[in-house]
Amino acid sequence: MFNTVQWQRYDGEIPKSCVRITRTLAERLEDNGSAAFWMRHTCDCYDARYLLGVDSGYIHTFALENGNIFFFVEKEGQDEAVYTYWFDEMNAKRLLVQLCIEYGVEIGLLDMLKRAFGGVNIISRLLSFCNKNQVECKSLVYSQSERQECDLIW
Repeated sequence: MFNTVQWQRYDGEIPKSCVRITRTLAERLEDNGSAAFWMRHTCDCYDARYLLGVDSGYIHTFALENGNIFFFVEKEGQDEAVYTYWFDEMNAKRLLVQLCIEYGVEIGLLDMLKRAFGGVNIISRLLSFCNKNQVECKSLVYSQSERQECDLIW
């Protein structure tokens, strides 16, 4: 159990969405659950936007702010985002842990996100990953007249 003082036996039914990992990896994730671990993965990506890719005329970037992760979708040639996908601090950590399980703990966040979602179909791959791993985010949809907030809960 992540971020607990000790291991606890779990006798319930294991959900189908769970991924089996080795004890060694589980212990590494648990040991690295400290502030230093999170800073190592976020310090190189703090206070700026980082490019994930350009797909079908849309620029996809991400940013970190106060433990939150934001994914921005902007139309080429426009100054404002068309969509923003927002992961609060808890879900940003859940996203990072799931990415670490899949890609290892040695690579930085930028490389991890590029491997997972960079290239084409960025947002559909991001949302599919979140759905598979039960990570929640909010989608902010922008238009010239209004901004609409939608909950994306998996």
